[in-house]
Amino acid sequence: MQSKIWHIVGVGLAAFAGLVLPIWFIYALAQADIGVQSGVLALIGAVTAGLIAHRSAMKREIASRHFDKKREAYMGLVNLTFDIMMADKLGKKAPSDQQLMSKIARFKKDLMVWADANVIKTWMEVEASNLEVLSEEDPAQSLFVWDKLLRAMRKDLGKDDSKLADGDLVALFLNAEGKADLKKVRSA
Repeated sequence: MQSKIWHIVGVGLAAFAGLVLPIWFIYALAQADIGVQSGVLALIGAVTAGLIAHRSAMKREIASRHFDKKREAYMGLVNLTFDIMMADKLGKKAPSDQQLMSKIARFKKDLMVWADANVIKTWMEVEASNLEVLSEEDPAQSLFVWDKLLRAMRKDLGKDDSKLADGDLVALFLNAEGKADLKKVRSA
């Protein structure tokens, strides 16, 4: 009971000091010589600028470290997509179902730690769209869902895709006939 009283007294004193000290400081500063006023204001400005610069540098450093991890995670999915889509063209064997599931599981782990909310939500759309069914019923729709994911990843890495049309990123995987079909769907 006694510690609770001291806690309340301490909080009250802190609140009182938080109100009175700034008022007293402003009053004392207003009464001080102009040279003291300018010196104190310069000190406050320098400390504030230093704190802002430090915070900004910390944010840039964290963003830089995250960028490398994000790029690595997103490249894993892009590489997997190329392995699947380009296997025939390159005369290579497409990844097995087990390899595919292993790489997707790795990508999901990386998403959980490094991706921004938009990429995670777009990945959930990709999974919800059931790409196998889409690709059989409407292949263009599955490509647009995949394109949306690629755009979200690129945006998270700082890329501006405003000059690209929907489907332009997945068109990189397609042959001339596939690109023509995609263009027809876009214009419809």
